[in-house]
Amino acid sequence: MPFQKNDKKITGRQKGTPNKRSLVLYNTLKDLGLDVPNRIVELMGKVDDESQLRACLELLKYMFPQRKSVDLTLDDKGTLVDLIKSMRG
Repeated sequence: MPFQKNDKKITGRQKGTPNKRSLVLYNTLKDLGLDVPNRIVELMGKVDDESQLRACLELLKYMFPQRKSVDLTLDDKGTLVDLIKSMRG
């Protein structure tokens, strides 16, 4: 029987558990005494406003997904309004 909404998760990692590669990287950086988030904050205070802005814009890519365009072909459905009406039933 396929997974359905509201079924309990019975396999895989528990929520919030990092994967093995992430854990290895985290532990390696920790062993080297490098706290990346705090280091970034420290370095941001030493650069000009333009560099801070560029860094923030670059980091935003990892916080929010980039949207992609979607192609819509109406074919013989007429206008977009007609298509929406046909979808409503």
